[in-house]
Amino acid sequence: MTGGHFLCKQGSTPFMKQDAAVHEAGHVIAAYLVNFSCESVKVADNGNGQLIIDYGNLKQVAIVMMSMNICPEFRDFLHHQNKETLSDLANQLCVVLVAGGVAECVCNNGRDFCGLAQVELSGPDLIRAETISEFFNINLSQTIKDVYEFIKVDVVWKTVTALKEAILSSPNNYLDASDIYNVLQINDYLSFLEE
Repeated sequence: MTGGHFLCKQGSTPFMKQDAAVHEAGHVIAAYLVNFSCESVKVADNGNGQLIIDYGNLKQVAIVMMSMNICPEFRDFLHHQNKETLSDLANQLCVVLVAGGVAECVCNNGRDFCGLAQVELSGPDLIRAETISEFFNINLSQTIKDVYEFIKVDVVWKTVTALKEAILSSPNNYLDASDIYNVLQINDYLSFLEE
C-alpha cells in the first residue's frame, strides 16, 4: 500500500442510507472478484443492508463458515472438508466481509489518502471476518490493505459508485441479480476482472 495505515475498529454508529449503499456495493464488487455472484442487494430506510450471495457449489460450506460465530459446533463439520478448498473459501469470504468497510473508508477519505484510516467493520461483518481469519490463520490486516488497493482502482471505484447510485435510485432500494449484473457490465467491471 502506498501511504496510509489501517486501523480496524468496530463501528458504533448506525448507517445512513448513502453509507449503507456504498458498503453493500463494496461487498458486491468483492463477491465478483472472488468468483461468487450476487442474487440481490437491498438497503432499508433505516440504513440496514442485505446482500444475498450465490456461493455456487460451496454454498453449504460457505453458510457454515459464515455461521461459525453463532454455532461453533459447526467447526467439526469443516474438519471433514477438503482443507485446500476450505482455505481458499476462507480467504474469499474474508475479502467479501471486509470490502464493505473498506469501500466506506475510501468514500470518506478519498482514494489517495495518507495517514491513519479507520476501516469500520461492525456487527456480523467484524465477527465473521475475525472468526474466520483466526480459525484459518488469515492476516486480516493484510486482507484489508489488499482490498483497499483493489477498490481504489479507477474502474472498480467507478463501479462501486455506480452500484451505490443504482441501489439508491431503484424502487425500494433493491437490485436483483440481473440489475447487479447490468451495472457491473455497463461499467466494464466484468471485463476488467477477465483481464
